[in-house]
Amino acid sequence: LHIDFTYGTPKKYEILEKYKIRNEEGNLEYVKNFEIWEFNMDRIKKIWYSKDRDEVIKYKHLVMLDVNEEELKELVKGDSYMEKYAKELIKLNESEAFQSLMSYDEDKEKMIRTDKKLAYEDGQKIGQKIGHEAGVAETKIETAKKLLSKDMNYNFIQEITGLSIDEIEKLSNEL
Repeated sequence: LHIDFTYGTPKKYEILEKYKIRNEEGNLEYVKNFEIWEFNMDRIKKIWYSKDRDEVIKYKHLVMLDVNEEELKELVKGDSYMEKYAKELIKLNESEAFQSLMSYDEDKEKMIRTDKKLAYEDGQKIGQKIGHEAGVAETKIETAKKLLSKDMNYNFIQEITGLSIDEIEKLSNEL
């Protein structure tokens, strides 16, 4: 069994779609004991915010509300990583703040802030990379100019700076 928790699934898909691995025509099942379950998390999220308690309970394993502590402990038994996760999940579900549930708008706002923060951090990394590359290029040019002022030959300057002979000739003409 392979389980996917998918966001961005077209609305026409059910909450749970089950697939088998078949050939293109669909008449030959390649693996008899393998199935893919794909949960449409966009639909699950709507259940969460609808506050339809029956639907929430039906999908509690996905929305993490009213998790049965004993079932969870049994499920993770023997896997130290998952046992640690389960303890944190139980603690979260016992939290009054979590139980009061944030509104859809509050959740959306937190997701937007997180996206902005990640975009800012990505932008910083890209900017640092561009700045570093520009600094390296500038250093090569300055080094080449100094070597040219000492009448070093082009091949030596190329070996030291990594600049092409054409680039070195151009710099020489600028001096």
